[in-house]
Amino acid sequence: MQQVQQRLGSGAGSLTAYASALGADPGPLTPVLPCRCCGALPAADTKFRAVQSVLIWIGYTRSPGPFCRDCGTAVFRQLQQKTFMLGWYGIFSPVAALVLLLNWAAMTHVTRLAAPTAQPGAIPGRPMDPGGPLTHRPQVLAGILAPILLLTAFVIYTRSSAP
Repeated sequence: MQQVQQRLGSGAGSLTAYASALGADPGPLTPVLPCRCCGALPAADTKFRAVQSVLIWIGYTRSPGPFCRDCGTAVFRQLQQKTFMLGWYGIFSPVAALVLLLNWAAMTHVTRLAAPTAQPGAIPGRPMDPGGPLTHRPQVLAGILAPILLLTAFVIYTRSSAP
């Protein structure tokens, strides 16, 4: 211990100086970000989106991270459900497909995380309930079927009214 103190000298109490005195290079330190919703660790710094489209109007919702695994899954499912339900009813409906793909890409960062644990020294929060999968939600199924039915009705109408 005296050798380490001699190598560090006076006033050098940083982690980097201590590690270099021991002959180790800690490299760049990355900040550890707690979950935005519950404060748990680990968390991924990602962003989820939703889009609503009606005729010529389009609206966006963004939910930036960082998120732990459970909270990220819950936010992902909520915003995907919102996009499935309300993103297809305007001229900007291709944007809804893009948003769905962007969310699935962002979800890969969240699914790689370990189970959320309380941050040391912090008041423990409770992670959000992820809820059921998207395929088991009636709102999502209705949001998928409604545009298909509208398109089918439009095709039948245009074919039957043609001479």
